[in-house]
Amino acid sequence: MCHIRVRACALIIENNSILLVEFDDESGLHYNLPAGGAEPGESIIEAVKREVREEANVEVEVGP
Repeated sequence: MCHIRVRACALIIENNSILLVEFDDESGLHYNLPAGGAEPGESIIEAVKREVREEANVEVEVGP
């Protein structure tokens, strides 16, 4: 059986600005929304909250 990993991503808008996370790797400098794979048994909402906390050190409330 194959496990399909779902990517959870947050779009955070405040004061007409979008929160992006800066990454600098072998491909160079780039910006992404806070995101990552949901862990087995974790809901998408739980994954979004965890990824934002891990990547941007922000606590969020997930809306519709």
